[in-house]
Parts: sequence; C-alpha cells; structure tokens
Amino acid sequence: MRMQVGIGTEEEFWYFLEKGADEFYCGLKNVPGHLYGGENFETEEEITRAIKISHKNGKKFFLAANEIQSTTFDDTILTIRRLVKNNIDGIIIRDITMLERLKALGVKTDYILSSLSLCFNEKCLEFYKNLGVTRLALPEQLLPREAKGLVKNKFQIETEVFLGAREYCVVFNGFCYLKQFNGKCICRSEFSLGSGGKFMMARPSNKEHFSNLYDFYKLGVPILKIGRHPTKDYAKLVFAQGMMINKLLESGVGKKVFIREALKYNDKVNKILKKWNKR
Repeated sequence: MRMQVGIGTEEEFWYFLEKGADEFYCGLKNVPGHLYGGENFETEEEITRAIKISHKNGKKFFLAANEIQSTTFDDTILTIRRLVKNNIDGIIIRDITMLERLKALGVKTDYILSSLSLCFNEKCLEFYKNLGVTRLALPEQLLPREAKGLVKNKFQIETEVFLGAREYCVVFNGFCYLKQFNGKCICRSEFSLGSGGKFMMARPSNKEHFSNLYDFYKLGVPILKIGRHPTKDYAKLVFAQGMMINKLLESGVGKKVFIREALKYNDKVNKILKKWNKR
C-alpha cells in the first residue's frame, strides 16, 4: 500500500519525506478544512515549494479543503485554481456545491472525496464520480464486506483507508457535537448508570481493527492514510506504526500472523504513550 500522511508544516513535510511517505496532504490557513487543533501551512508559496520537492522525489501532494464557509467560498475556489496551475496533485473535498463550481469552471485535477462526505454505497459513488471525484477516502465506520462494492468499483476510482486502530471515530466524524459538553471526546468516556453499573459507547477492539485492515488490503485498497494530529511526536509515532503495519501486509503473512504481530507493535506504541502522559 502507498502511505499517505497529513502534515501541518514544512518541517513535518521534510521529516515524513525522509521517512518514506508516498503522498502528503496539508491544510492552508485561509482555506476551511476539517482539523481539530494542529497546524496548517501559512502560504500558497510553502505548498508550491512542497509540490515541487514532492514531484522531484516521485511523490504526490494534496490540499485538504474539506469544510466550507459562505464567506470564504469564492476565495477558496480561486486558491484551488492557483494551486492546480502550480501542479498540485489534487484536492481533498467534501462539499457538493464546491465540486459543482470547480467542474463548471473546468478545473482539472484529482478530487479525493473526504470520508466526511459519508459515501457508503456504489450509487453514491456514481453520483460523486459524475462531479469529478477520482478517489475516495472510505468512511471509518464501513466494514470491508460493506465496502467491497466501493473498493472494486467500475469507475476506476481509487480508495484510501485510515489506520483504524489509531484513527477511528465511533460516531460520524465531523457531525458529532458531544465534545461540546466537556471539551473531550466523551464517546470514549465511562458513564455511571442509575443502577450502579457503568456504560461506554461500543467500539471495535484493536484486534477487529487490524482484522479489517487486513481484509481491506486483500480487497485491493491501495492507500493507507495517516491523518493530521496536533501533537507532532504523536503523529510521528502513528506514522512509524503505519509503516510497520504496511511492511507486514506487503510481506505476505497470513491473517492470524498479521493480527498477532500488529497487536504486539500496537502494545509497544501504547507503552510509549503512557510514558509520555506521565511526563
């Protein structure tokens, strides 16, 4: 699988380039994008430099424009047009109106449909294909058996999958307002029941996540996606885990061995994170 990583600065770009990333995506300060915390590139010039370096090294570079605001809509369109002229490889996008406008303007580039668009079936994919979408980031909630028609689609649309054991939202990412109650993802919190018991929202185990990732790989998903994160050291750790997982997949091991080894490495990462949290 190709490794795609989200970045927030030129420094991060150089780091992940050296570590073997195949594709990069970033946000831009004046373009609305879905990101909790973290950094965006400050200027188009920074992105243009990264595009040139990426192409020189046989890599691809994308811009995330997967939110929309009426006050910045026209400026976002102009920014995308300029970056396309500067040879950006594509735009990660979510909004139907923006896709329609770019199509009407004849802006030719690859359009990656954000997982936030919640494309769950082939009819939905056909709709977006007609708007110019050339790649799909699979929604995190889809199981491999449910996504088979999307992965093996007749439109030659590539698919991406997140490293679910590290990047997974039990609710519909981007449409959840539970965080507003206490500033935390309370879908991960434990609640007391009136009867004296405890309740937590159900979520897949790490074993299930790795089992699903193996099945996605076998289905033919060509891209493993590592999202942006506000903590740089954490982002580096997750990328290293993704590279190890990808190497294990490409080695041709069976499913049981893959899950066993992936869980071992995941435990190592968890131990590192626990040490960080104690600092």
